[in-house]
Amino acid sequence: MKRKTGKVEKLWIRGPLPGLNEIINAKGNHFRKGLTQYTLMKRDIGELVANTAVFQGLDKISSAYFTYIFIEPNKRRDPSNFIAGGIKLIEDGLQEAKILKNDGWKNILGIASYWIMDPECPGVLVLISEHRISREELYDYIEFGDEDW
Repeated sequence: MKRKTGKVEKLWIRGPLPGLNEIINAKGNHFRKGLTQYTLMKRDIGELVANTAVFQGLDKISSAYFTYIFIEPNKRRDPSNFIAGGIKLIEDGLQEAKILKNDGWKNILGIASYWIMDPECPGVLVLISEHRISREELYDYIEFGDEDW
């Protein structure tokens, strides 16, 4: 398939990232007043995403389409669980790094998510683009064996 024109940036985040169930459970577990496991989780994952984005040279984003490819080590978690949690934490981390101004309607033009299993290389590949990336185009952007992703 012919690749559409327009800028596409890649962000590879080693994982797996916490899913929605872990986030919900962490919100209720208080270490002391005002400090929850969720606060620490959000901080740690936010720093991971922010540092990774800066290290990989991701440009500032005013608005874009986001395509997420979740690579899970096994099939234990439901896709809707790891997708919901992962997207939230990634977008918050990009805002923390001041790469993404906001995660509202004006900035996130569309979201597509896919998932595969690979016990050797879990994580999330995020494709950030000026256009929607179709399922057929995904392999054009994935470079298997590339140490950077």
